[in-house]
Amino acid sequence: MNNYHPDIHTIEGDNYLLKIRQSDNTGFLSQLTQKGQIPKRFTDWPTNYGPKIDSPIYFHTEIFQPNWKIKSFRFGESQNWATLIHPLGFSLEIYMTNLLEIIKTTTIINGQLQGSFKWQNNKLIQYKEQNEHIVKSFNQTSSKL
Repeated sequence: MNNYHPDIHTIEGDNYLLKIRQSDNTGFLSQLTQKGQIPKRFTDWPTNYGPKIDSPIYFHTEIFQPNWKIKSFRFGESQNWATLIHPLGFSLEIYMTNLLEIIKTTTIINGQLQGSFKWQNNKLIQYKEQNEHIVKSFNQTSSKL
């Protein structure tokens, strides 16, 4: 992973800022605010897990990858969360409702999701090959018009 450098890296689309809490390898992905600044909640993280420790900020591009694993879950005041282990080794949280939807259509073997996924806005998005074929076909057709 590369350290984030605002003069070099563009944070948009599938590009994120990434912090990893070393004590438990939990990751936090974020993009910049509308003003192009690092969000305060990202800068201050982690705040409720003991003393604040300045963690390096990495530049991360989120792509579809296999080998996502279910780690745990927790109940929040307004939202319930599932914790998953990212294929790169750190853990991320997604909405519990998102995990329940994934479980309906995805095979899970020993806690590992079968298929390719990527994290996006506190959700896990599954790669669908048939959809990709439709998108490619549409893009080829529309580029000829």
